Amino acid sequence: MKLTGKRAFVWQNISAIYLATYTPYLAWLALTQSIQTINDLFTPSIMIPSILAVVLVLIHTWVGLRDVMIDYAPRAALKWLLPGLLLLLLALGLNIVWLAFKGLTL
Repeated sequence: MKLTGKRAFVWQNISAIYLATYTPYLAWLALTQSIQTINDLFTPSIMIPSILAVVLVLIHTWVGLRDVMIDYAPRAALKWLLPGLLLLLLALGLNIVWLAFKGLTL
């Protein structure tokens, strides 16, 4: 699936709306829930919305930085910058998934 044009705009708006609602939810959890051990962070009520938030942050970052690079980077550099950005974001996403599964096994 290509994230260009209207499709990219829609995904960026979806991610912005979700993150705008997730942030107060996370603040509410931090203020009202007693999190005493690391295992308390891996309950479904925290883990599922957090993983979705991370995925949407990565999509939001990709769309935003890609647009900035297309607008301001030299055309010759784009053939290296865009795949490099994509690899960096994929590596970050995989690292977060690895950390989440490592946390589940604690």
